Amino acid sequence: MRKLYYLLLPTMLFTTASAAQEGQLDLSFGTDGMAVLSIDTLTLFVSDMVVQNDGKIVTTGRCYTEQGWDIYVIRCLPDGELDPAFGSLGVVRTDLGSYWDQAFAVTIQDDDKILVAAESSSSGLQSTVTLVRYHPDGALDETFGAFGVATAVPNAYGHPLDLFIKDGGEILVVGTSAYYNAITLYQFTSDGSPDNSFQLDGSMTISPFSGTNVAHAVQIQNDGKALLACLFGAGGAYDVAVIRLLPDGSFDTGFGNEGIVTLSLTPGDETIGGMGIQSDGSIVITGATQYLPNYDMFAARFTPSGALDEGFGTGGIVVISTSIGSDRAHDLVIQPDDAVLITGGSGQVGGLGGAVAVVRLTPDGSLDPVFGDGGIVRTSIPNASQPAGYAVDLQPDGRVIVAAGGAFKPVLLRYKAGPFAGLHEYGGLHEPLTAFPNPTSGLVSIGFILETSELVILDVVDAMGRVVIPGVYRQILPPGSHHAHLDLGQLVGGVYSVRLHSASAYSSVQVIAD
Repeated sequence: MRKLYYLLLPTMLFTTASAAQEGQLDLSFGTDGMAVLSIDTLTLFVSDMVVQNDGKIVTTGRCYTEQGWDIYVIRCLPDGELDPAFGSLGVVRTDLGSYWDQAFAVTIQDDDKILVAAESSSSGLQSTVTLVRYHPDGALDETFGAFGVATAVPNAYGHPLDLFIKDGGEILVVGTSAYYNAITLYQFTSDGSPDNSFQLDGSMTISPFSGTNVAHAVQIQNDGKALLACLFGAGGAYDVAVIRLLPDGSFDTGFGNEGIVTLSLTPGDETIGGMGIQSDGSIVITGATQYLPNYDMFAARFTPSGALDEGFGTGGIVVISTSIGSDRAHDLVIQPDDAVLITGGSGQVGGLGGAVAVVRLTPDGSLDPVFGDGGIVRTSIPNASQPAGYAVDLQPDGRVIVAAGGAFKPVLLRYKAGPFAGLHEYGGLHEPLTAFPNPTSGLVSIGFILETSELVILDVVDAMGRVVIPGVYRQILPPGSHHAHLDLGQLVGGVYSVRLHSASAYSSVQVIAD
């Protein structure tokens, strides 16, 4: 049975959050809240992004050269600056030897090595499923696969769309076959070899649906069972599904209907964007549903047994219209408090225009009134014809990072959120910054401790997150305890933050200027 649950919102378009603290674009990040990712003059498209435990941001996708398409990985410091300790000034470009190389997904191991799931093809049709692993400094990990590159079993062609590292170190890669008619799973050992304990040769394909069979996202439950968020069917009537598999790859018959739950909201198409698991084991998916002539975002929650959760939205489903145009959801992340953050594109008409959308739902599926304007934030990107958020993650302090596309250069956006929104930041230092005297009428001493010798930069930021004195202090310092003496006498009275950033640390402390 097809059911339609709709939440109609006002049609006013928003470019940023208005009065709420959470959801405001964080002007202390990059330039006015945006960090543009660039490799010389090359065209870049973003596929995925993840935030490391230290707050650094890793983004991947494909970039165009005269020889074809290559993989790129870019790492930024927590404040959006390129990380000089990674690759060449924050950038690594990898050519797998084919005309068409593209990265689809990225994750971080416990030892901070970076894993990328990619495809490599001379024609764009028969693509080899590939994993690439990098050391934390961006160098290829030669202990993994063949000099850092691992390929799936021979003649395994397909499109890898997501990956997950299991507790034992095994790497599960999911996606679809070369012609999109079968769901594919490949499992690798921690050294990049096909895992022969998984379906004998480390691979399996399943086609539970007629027509298209695609796994867009994978999550592993605490009990080792794998959840796949899938798209199936045919154009004009695509639907979505969640499949649960036992650790050996067989269907979990205790979930849904013999291991599968399906969802169809309208007679038109649905798309799948992302999936997450809440603290009680509930499963949340997001995507878009076609309510002619446009699309709207949706979120649905299933119980651990695979039933739609009546305690979420209306009958387990929330449909969200953020504009008078088409809205599509591409990714989600679950906050520690079980709130659901969704990103995508908002307000496109005829494939043009619109904005990056970020939506936050409370754990029961209601739009969060303290985030943005009634739970929704829309952000325009200059020179982007079809702006959209393609990946979302959280920094350690709860702030929201979105990787957006729509122009020829990806853009990272940061939004204020979390229990520390607008307050003290801290990461990579043994002790937080100190300021004395505070309040101050002019001179202030900022104390900090470094673990390594590095360049330290201090900026002064106002209450709106704008940098008012860039580089007020800039020195290469040895390890140990230091005090930077700053003259803030030029500032008008008010509350400011002194922000420290280096290759390995970031922190800030609030200072009151008399």
